[in-house]
Amino acid sequence: PFSGEGTEFHSGVDISAPMRTPVQGTADGIVISSGWSGGYGRLIIVDHGGETRTYYAHLSRFFVQTGQEVRRGQLLGAVGATGRVTAPHLHYEVRLGGSPVNPYHYLKTPVAQQASASGLDLLF
Repeated sequence: PFSGEGTEFHSGVDISAPMRTPVQGTADGIVISSGWSGGYGRLIIVDHGGETRTYYAHLSRFFVQTGQEVRRGQLLGAVGATGRVTAPHLHYEVRLGGSPVNPYHYLKTPVAQQASASGLDLLF
């Protein structure tokens, strides 16, 4: 896991939040998927070009649809507890070339570093 805890690989970061908390996009892109996806529950995938995609999982609601162009900061959905979960949260995941990378490097928060490797200025 990216957190260093446990033994099962976890391909993103889980951000605890109350049900229906707004979820904003972290960069401009195109929604390539918005629907149900097994353990992810309600999932939105945004393609940012350059083989970079972000995943927003366990949502309670969608505010965008597949094929829609989205902007950084745009409302994508709302936090939920769909799929394989124990409590409401957002699962945020970044993939480069199809492989998950540590999402902390793509978040602008006190506990995370700013992205530099991909050239994207992602903001959560």
